[in-house]
Amino acid sequence: MPTRTEPFPDEPLAKLPERAREGHKADFGRILLLAGSSAYAGAAILCGKSAARSGAGLVTLAVPATAASALRGKAPHLILRSLPENHEGEVAFTALRQLRALMAESDVFVAGPGLGTSDIESLRELLTRCLLSFDGPALLDASALRAFSADGLGVIQHDRRSALVLTPHLGEAAHLLGIDTQSIRRNPREAAVSLSAITRCVVVLKSHRTLIAVGERIVRNETGNDGLATAGTGDVLSGCIGALLARPLSAFDAARLGVHIHGLAADQWARSRGRSGLVATDLSSRLAMVFAKLET
Repeated sequence: MPTRTEPFPDEPLAKLPERAREGHKADFGRILLLAGSSAYAGAAILCGKSAARSGAGLVTLAVPATAASALRGKAPHLILRSLPENHEGEVAFTALRQLRALMAESDVFVAGPGLGTSDIESLRELLTRCLLSFDGPALLDASALRAFSADGLGVIQHDRRSALVLTPHLGEAAHLLGIDTQSIRRNPREAAVSLSAITRCVVVLKSHRTLIAVGERIVRNETGNDGLATAGTGDVLSGCIGALLARPLSAFDAARLGVHIHGLAADQWARSRGRSGLVATDLSSRLAMVFAKLET
């Protein structure tokens, strides 16, 4: 098992695939986002806008009914689909049929931002069936990670043919592995590698210097700053990586490039505005400027 004292490999970042000049919106990725709740409707918008700013051609927000009402008209470039909800305003298991229909028309599935965990067993079953029904790459973040253990995700991924990306912060990684957060903090590299091995997934372990691991292959991101330590920036990251998965890039390359770009956007903001005033909406808007430089 690697340790923190070993050097990280110096690997080049994947190049951003060139966009076809004659392409249409479906060619640039159809992203389905299962996100939001009555309490956290904003997470869905942040994730959706980020996916669009990262080049996705079509972005669909599948959100519980109360969140859909709150979000209507807030982002006309995003497709909004209302789902059945439970008494807490969170997505209900009865949404499965609608989600399967939406997944049939999507290239990438992203789930978790703002979903909530009032009925964790129902959410786990819903996400399990969604993942096993979807043939394309997927990403789990936030509430979706709280619904599983690492072993449980490993069983699901054993039956899937496509890549799955996990984007936990230290606390979510500790939950998945069944250990305390301080253990993750003491050796994040070992935790990232272990989590990737158990789940059979690409792991983005978010921290001051985010780690991206697949199997025993691991790299450390060097962009970003403490301005990212504010609500909603993780939702922005999920949308960015989701869009890159549809470019298409491999799951590892999409995760690594997405984290790099996300950090660059924060660094650009900090140079002109300082670090302490950054909010997630600033970050999602800045993404387009970073992509513009990468595409020239």
